[in-house]
Amino acid sequence: APEYSVPWEEFSVLLPISAVLFPISVSYLVTVQGEVDGVTEGLSDIRDLHISKEEGSISFLYGGKIGDLVNHLSQFSLTDLSLREPDLEEIFMHYYEKGGDR
Repeated sequence: APEYSVPWEEFSVLLPISAVLFPISVSYLVTVQGEVDGVTEGLSDIRDLHISKEEGSISFLYGGKIGDLVNHLSQFSLTDLSLREPDLEEIFMHYYEKGGDR
């Protein structure tokens, strides 16, 4: 699975066009850095939220449309964004930790 980790200003150039044109129900592991206060407010379909105040980052699984996520994140002063599909181990750990709930 491809991984994207680029400065926020360059992200829109690298966003896969297929993800915008053909949105499917896939969860993405999202990590953002910068001024992250309130980043997840107003976002639906997120889970497994992890906050690192020391690093100024937040990571979570996002199950919505990437275009909606990018539009939402554009309101914040972010310095870095990483977006990738979770690997198989992360998927299984999610189900074991949560008892199979989504």
